[in-house]
Amino acid sequence: ERIRRSVAGARVPSPGGGEFGYSASFGVASLDENMDSAQLLQCADHALYAAKKAGRNRVEFDGLPANPS
Repeated sequence: ERIRRSVAGARVPSPGGGEFGYSASFGVASLDENMDSAQLLQCADHALYAAKKAGRNRVEFDGLPANPS
């Protein structure tokens, strides 16, 4: 969440003058001892698409309670 807020607060100079902002969505997954790396990435990918579907510029967790730290 801290990274998302930092990205959302950044301003980038435009070549024609002025500034623009951008945002980011993140999908977070927790590694289970029975998972391989492909399964972990799949869980994070599902969480990322859930973040985009829910309005973007947010963090979604796959199977975990949200922890703002």
